[in-house]
Amino acid sequence: MNVRIKDVLARAKAGDAKAMEDILLRFDRLIRKVSMDHGVVDEEIAQEVREEFMRKVRRRIEKTESHAKEKPAP
Repeated sequence: MNVRIKDVLARAKAGDAKAMEDILLRFDRLIRKVSMDHGVVDEEIAQEVREEFMRKVRRRIEKTESHAKEKPAP
């Protein structure tokens, strides 16, 4: 199943906790790659990167929700 990230973000925005997990899983390979130290994944760094990544995703979702509420209906 090839689900677009846009669709997963929409589910997360709607409050779907599984969508947040799906986002993290989708980016976990990249997170592990940037958490490497001398060719080995530093799990402590990987966890910090995951936590910061999820904070950013949540902020982005909240930001888009607040913009949607502020926008007047046509």
